[in-house]
Amino acid sequence: MTAMLYFLAGYILANQMCIVRTSNGYFYTGALMVVAMTFILLTYLLKKGEKGAAWVFLMAAVAWTTVEVYIALSGIRTVNPLMLMGGVWLPTWVPAVIRGITDGALPSLLGYLFAKKLKLRNYAAALSILLFTLVFLGVERGVESIGVAASILHPSIGLLGIPVWNSTYSIRWIFNPVSVGGLLVMTFVGLALLAWINGRGFWVFTTHYFLYIVYYALCFSLIPQQFGFRRWVGAPLFFAGFDPASMSLTFLDPAQALVRSLWVGYGLPIVISFYHTAIPVLVMLPADPFRACITYLFDTTIEIAGVYIPYLTIPVALKLVEKTENGVSTTNLMVHAAILLSFTIGPILMALWISASSINFIANFAEGIVTGPVSLLAGLIVLIVTRYAAEKVKNRKLEGEERQ
Repeated sequence: MTAMLYFLAGYILANQMCIVRTSNGYFYTGALMVVAMTFILLTYLLKKGEKGAAWVFLMAAVAWTTVEVYIALSGIRTVNPLMLMGGVWLPTWVPAVIRGITDGALPSLLGYLFAKKLKLRNYAAALSILLFTLVFLGVERGVESIGVAASILHPSIGLLGIPVWNSTYSIRWIFNPVSVGGLLVMTFVGLALLAWINGRGFWVFTTHYFLYIVYYALCFSLIPQQFGFRRWVGAPLFFAGFDPASMSLTFLDPAQALVRSLWVGYGLPIVISFYHTAIPVLVMLPADPFRACITYLFDTTIEIAGVYIPYLTIPVALKLVEKTENGVSTTNLMVHAAILLSFTIGPILMALWISASSINFIANFAEGIVTGPVSLLAGLIVLIVTRYAAEKVKNRKLEGEERQ
């Protein structure tokens, strides 16, 4: 009986895992630098005639921006007010648009280039893309380090010489049925299009693209852990409340209060979100290693890498990007297909099982399935309109040349 109770408690706790991100108020200074780097790279590729990369970039930018704006405005992502350059307050949708480039379009662009370099057997260039990923992910950390050294930025605490920021930027319930439903349908759309296009070389190309995104996601999730717990898995503990008699916060569980006190005493982060319409206070503490690992598994393989698959397959299905076809053996095809499917279907089944313990799971999951493809539809529409406009401009130029 005791073992069963522990199992049920662990199952329910796994359902409640959240991705927590913290900031210093200057968060988007570095992000704007990354946006500038992205458009410089895109301009360089266009000058070299790399139109395929531009179509993948456009699809990802529109789709991911749509996702970010939706989850910010709908409340799926709890976002506190943010500042730019330490003084300009940003509305919720502005950071979402910036994240559409830094978190969506740029990784997709680099994933496409990585897969293409591997196809051309240019392994040195592929390695340089992996190294560049570390560089652009380190830009924001570099800005912070300079700010701390110049006494412009002031961390809440220093831990082993590393600034720890204690300003909540985002709290997002990872196994939310709405999110799981949306992510599932987006990933399946990508895989279905991949099967429909059905080229041996393209299966290998897509797998390499996917594996790069997983690499990016791991770096994006784990590297910030070494720089002040910028992105971590949190477990909510509902053990604090408001005491009307003393007009102050009080801890309902002495044991949990002791854990919190020890945690804060060692200088590690704690997030306290105050809700205006409710008395309880949500306190986040880092999750245990096992639940952190399963959360990162779903976060990297599906929430990031899985939903990026249609950003490649949709432009290819529209014949905006050339389908890769080269000599690929049956064994090579089977190995790459097994890797891609195991790292998508497996985590999806795990997320479904964990999310199923949520209240109103079926209704919320169905909502996610319906709303999930909206971002892909937005990207598809922009691609079609852009292609039509480009063809119109090209035809007018040809007509002008014929008249001359």
